[in-house]
Amino acid sequence: MASHSTPAREDSPSSGPRRMALSDPERTPARRRVEGKSKGQTPAPVPLPCFVYILLCADGSYYVGSTSDLRERERVHNDGHGAEHTVSRRPVRMVYSEIHESWPAARSREAQIKRWSRAKKKALIDGDRRRLQTLAKRRRAGPDRPPPREPAPDMGRPTGALPATPARRVSRRPAEAARDQRDHLISTLTSIPGPSPSRSSRHHDW
Repeated sequence: MASHSTPAREDSPSSGPRRMALSDPERTPARRRVEGKSKGQTPAPVPLPCFVYILLCADGSYYVGSTSDLRERERVHNDGHGAEHTVSRRPVRMVYSEIHESWPAARSREAQIKRWSRAKKKALIDGDRRRLQTLAKRRRAGPDRPPPREPAPDMGRPTGALPATPARRVSRRPAEAARDQRDHLISTLTSIPGPSPSRSSRHHDW
């Protein structure tokens, strides 16, 4: 029995690797991305927004924090499950928020605002940039200090008072100092009275 064999076609897979044409709609990268999505591949996660917020508490104080959901975070604070500062100061109300590109940037901004004074936080909430700049300059200049005392006015010298004459140092040579010391010693010895003559030393004329 004769066997019949079919010759291989030139474009069959056994003839070698097939080149992918750039215009081939079945093998373009866009097509492969669609096919990959349709096969159940997990898409890339969407990054969550990063917010820094300020709450106004019932006692008038401010609380600064960061979150990815502003409404949910405000609800958590009002339910008493937020920070320790807001638990006893409810209800709270969100009065300011700003968005950042990353959590490190949001955390850094949160720490910066927490160091601010109440007046500076109020200026940030009101959007008063001029007030913010003024408070920033005042902080860089240092804490408030009392003004320096003015010098007492010159009332003039009292009548009859003479100006004080500064004492002068008299420098003497060693020879002069030795001479003065010798003169002082001689004057001291001559001022000492001598012994009175005794009775036995007297001469009697009989």
